[in-house]
Amino acid sequence: MIPLKYKRFISEEQVEEENENDLIDELPIGVLSFDTRGNITAVNKFLLELLGSPSAEDTKQTNLLEFPPLVESGISASIQESISTGKISVIETSYHSKWGKELFLRFKTVPRMDKEGNVIGCHAIIEDATIIKQTRSELEQKKKQEDLYSHISSQFINSSFKDIDTEINKALEKTAIFTGAERATVFLTTDDPNYVIKTHEWHAEGIISQISFNQKFPVPSIIEKLTDLQAICVVDTQQLSNEERILKEKLRELGILSLILVPIAFKGKFSGYIAMDCKTQKKEWDQNAFYLLKLVGEMITSVLERKQTETLLLKKEEDYEEVVNSIDTIVWKADVNEHGKYINTYISSAVDKMLGLSQGTIGNSWDKYFSYVHHDDIQNVFDALKLAYNNPENNVNLDYRLVKDDGNIVWVNSIAIAHLQQDGTVKIFGTTTNITWRKHAEVELIRSERKYRSLVEQSTDAIFLNKLDGQILDVNEKACKMLGYTREQFRNMSVVDLLTPELRTQGTQVLDILGNSDTIHGETQYLTANGNIINVEINATILAGYNDVAQAVVRDITERKQAEEKLARNENKYRSLFEQSNDAIFIHGLYGQILDVNDRACEMLGYTKEELKRMEVSDLLPPDQRNIAVEALLKTRDNGSIRIEAEFQKANGDRMVADVSGSILDAYPDTIQAIVRDVTDRKRMEEYLLQAKTIAEAANRTKSEFLANMSHELRTPLNSIIGFSDAMLEGHFGDLTPKQDHYLQHISNSGKHLLGLINEILDIAKVEAGKMQLSLETIYIEPFMAEMIATMQPLAKKKQITVTIQKEEDMNILVADEVKLKQIIYNLLGNAIKFTPDGGKINVHVSMAGKMIRVSIIDTGIGISLEEQKKLFKPFTQLDSTYSRQYQGTGLGLALVKELVELHGGRVWMESEVGKGSNFTFELPSTRDI
Repeated sequence: MIPLKYKRFISEEQVEEENENDLIDELPIGVLSFDTRGNITAVNKFLLELLGSPSAEDTKQTNLLEFPPLVESGISASIQESISTGKISVIETSYHSKWGKELFLRFKTVPRMDKEGNVIGCHAIIEDATIIKQTRSELEQKKKQEDLYSHISSQFINSSFKDIDTEINKALEKTAIFTGAERATVFLTTDDPNYVIKTHEWHAEGIISQISFNQKFPVPSIIEKLTDLQAICVVDTQQLSNEERILKEKLRELGILSLILVPIAFKGKFSGYIAMDCKTQKKEWDQNAFYLLKLVGEMITSVLERKQTETLLLKKEEDYEEVVNSIDTIVWKADVNEHGKYINTYISSAVDKMLGLSQGTIGNSWDKYFSYVHHDDIQNVFDALKLAYNNPENNVNLDYRLVKDDGNIVWVNSIAIAHLQQDGTVKIFGTTTNITWRKHAEVELIRSERKYRSLVEQSTDAIFLNKLDGQILDVNEKACKMLGYTREQFRNMSVVDLLTPELRTQGTQVLDILGNSDTIHGETQYLTANGNIINVEINATILAGYNDVAQAVVRDITERKQAEEKLARNENKYRSLFEQSNDAIFIHGLYGQILDVNDRACEMLGYTKEELKRMEVSDLLPPDQRNIAVEALLKTRDNGSIRIEAEFQKANGDRMVADVSGSILDAYPDTIQAIVRDVTDRKRMEEYLLQAKTIAEAANRTKSEFLANMSHELRTPLNSIIGFSDAMLEGHFGDLTPKQDHYLQHISNSGKHLLGLINEILDIAKVEAGKMQLSLETIYIEPFMAEMIATMQPLAKKKQITVTIQKEEDMNILVADEVKLKQIIYNLLGNAIKFTPDGGKINVHVSMAGKMIRVSIIDTGIGISLEEQKKLFKPFTQLDSTYSRQYQGTGLGLALVKELVELHGGRVWMESEVGKGSNFTFELPSTRDI
């Protein structure tokens, strides 16, 4: 692109002839002028440098319409078109200059007109478009690489179990051909860590394999890098160091000239490698080849894992899930019914990771997934699925956008394919890959020129353009704010001047290093205009196309340095807490290897720190319980934390019970911190209390059985006393004197009172002894409650108490033991009448509460304080209130109510306020099996 100020100058028709050459030399792009016969009249210095021309005079000897390289490249024809038509023409083409430079140029011809509109000559603007061509080429190469990756991924996904090995070999073939290798081989580890075996291979025609399939192959020492999951590339195998003599000789024996090894990892653990080599020529692979191999390696890893899983578990669906979830690509599928609806949908859990959601959020719901598709793209997605459905066995490819919960856009590419089944149904499969980086690269390529200056000015970092001698050419606004200088002041300074005095000599040396290495990175200190010292981080590179100009990005890291110092202080504080803790603290790896302990751990277990650091966590447990340590480590890795009780064995052989809390450290995800507290004494106390509880419960059962037996023994004589006294009162044995009648009345009343007390004791004893049985029957609520109110009405009338009942209309029946339900209501209603002053009110309210029937008996009685409420529902307990002491009672009524309600599967509670009354409420299940 040409700056607008230069376009204005070039198109200006009234420029004076004598100023033209000065104008051309000012431009930072190639410019030349020529007449209608193709003779060059002016050329600027930039174009001379671009073409490699020694002088303007040498350049002017070239006729633009006749010089063969210009004719062959099409530039001459483009010039002739502008001269003939008077229109601007543009061509991008390769060009070999007469001075030996190979270029890819953008040649723009601008006609010059006289006052009558006739073409009298032209200006030409020439730009080096090599970088644009290279970028296009790189994008094309990346597209091919993505297509290859998508194709291999699709083949793996759609392959059957028996085709897996064939598909792996095909993938190796396509990858090797794409990267220029002559052979690609998969080696997997064996039970013996010193050997690997060859499982799959592809080689070009004429290449002979000297290693048989499943033949054990010794692992050279260079493979140690692979076990750390690092790729290895050897351009010339005979240049290996003497330390690799054995490998060097082996490769010479195999005839391998160049070699690249990419590790294969199962679940983060080294499990083998992919080897690609050349035997007829030396080959140097670039980072794109490494990246492609890594992706293919991940897919091969996944498909091998799938093969192993399907072999062991007979192709169960959960094993397929494990395979597809080992790659970042989303895998999805569904059946399509006769109405074109998607059923039995499936989508791999990689979708949650891609959308930044917690695992399981999307599940297998396509509708949930579609809710994240951009509203402008959703119809395109539906159309693509329909196209795949209507064209079985043909891939359908679509790029579209997903919108994350935070509003960020994720560009994805989905490849769909439908398969027609033998039964006539259709299954549709596909993969979805995150291509956000590719989309961003394309956008950035288009916008790069327009955005460059804006990015520079809006950068939160200071940006400097300077020559390699340090002279500052330009800065952004952030640099001015950071250091306090104006742009004009910066242009009169060197970058070395910005350093603190003691660092300036070193700064000059760094400039020399930059000139030789093209890039530097480091931290230093700058001196601001007001004399303050700030810490900065510098990333500097030589600008492409400018051998003597560098761009430096400078970030103020003063606050970060201060934070690092604070972090160091916090670490020291943590170490102090770590050592002074009253609990033992262990720091260990995910597999149990102890890394550090505090002094308390040594004191608790009787080992030294050195001894503990040579042990694993499982070594601290008794032999018969070491599997607990393994399970705990697995749960901690899965859940992030755990808390258990475990038995430890001390150095002297003694055992102790400990409460263990373990969690993965946030800053170190492969490290676990475990806090161990000795709870041996507490466990002994718990055992003692449990034993005491058992004894107490046994004593209580004995008491209940005793009371039940005694109540039966007491009831027999009491029934005789009551029966004979009532018979005498009724005159069956003759008339009584008033005095005899008075005493017999007392005998009868006292006997009946005592019998009621014994009956209540017997009922409670039966419940506590587990001998009370329910006789369930259907009860019609309205007549039942009416009977209860009528029975209690005489007692209420004596005190002029009004008793009312409220019942919801839809409530008709419940299932309960009618006799025991009457006991419950008699006790609650009797208490309400007893403790309600004359002229008071009692309301019985019956309602539904979910699946329970709720009965509330609300009075305007004396009420009960919060302290006294705690004593309710306990046998033989009466309130200490002076009010309650005015009334007779055994303290068994409410206790029996509680036992009978709970025997029905219900609950009872009360609410009360002194002086305002009480509300006793119980709930029973509305329906039960009779």
